[in-house]
Amino acid sequence: MTRIVVVPDRAAVARLVAASIEAWLEQGLAERGRAHLALGGGRTPAAVHAQLASLRADWRNVELWLGDERIANPRRSREGVARNIDLVRATLVDRIGTPVGAVHAVPELSPEDAAASYAREMAARLPEGRLDVAYLGLGPDGHTASLFPHAPELAIETRGCAAVRDAPKPPPLRVTMTIGTLRSARHVIIAATGADKAEAAARILGAPDRAFPASLLGASLTELVLDEAAASLCASELSEYRSV
Repeated sequence: MTRIVVVPDRAAVARLVAASIEAWLEQGLAERGRAHLALGGGRTPAAVHAQLASLRADWRNVELWLGDERIANPRRSREGVARNIDLVRATLVDRIGTPVGAVHAVPELSPEDAAASYAREMAARLPEGRLDVAYLGLGPDGHTASLFPHAPELAIETRGCAAVRDAPKPPPLRVTMTIGTLRSARHVIIAATGADKAEAAARILGAPDRAFPASLLGASLTELVLDEAAASLCASELSEYRSV
């Protein structure tokens, strides 16, 4: 069952999400000696990464992955394509005092080749093919990672990665973990802030619908953390309110 928590603002969302991720990493380390965390890009994830950097002292047995990545068009300059791996390095990896067990970047290849390469790396490194934690964002259109409404990639139920060539928001070329990979994670957390996310946050809680890809996570979604604005259309579903 998804735990749904509302907190006052973006800063409180970052603190709560970071605390949940840290607890689940500790669980994975205690059970398997190594933990695997998938992260993404955006303003809220950047704040979460900064909180994680201050919470966790030892990262030597934690491996970092990307839920999705932007791919530069090889016929154009890479300039202007903000890669998620660069954000993760700047907001988390460069801020911590100990080495990270591994930082798995999506290779800068064609979307198809990059997706195949990253899927092979995941198969080789992930115990039982499962992440310990997948931390995801949410778009106003209900997309998560680079799984967009009605996209053909939503039909891929197996674990691995998919190439995206026509994302409706720039850049169009991307690589994303499949819905099968995200569903298989031991813990999945989505954070959303702002009134423009309110409808999408409410739709997550309804029946699976390819028009709102995040809803396809279903019971695999462990925790949904919202600020007050994002929670405005699903107040009756909230598990708890926290002033943190």
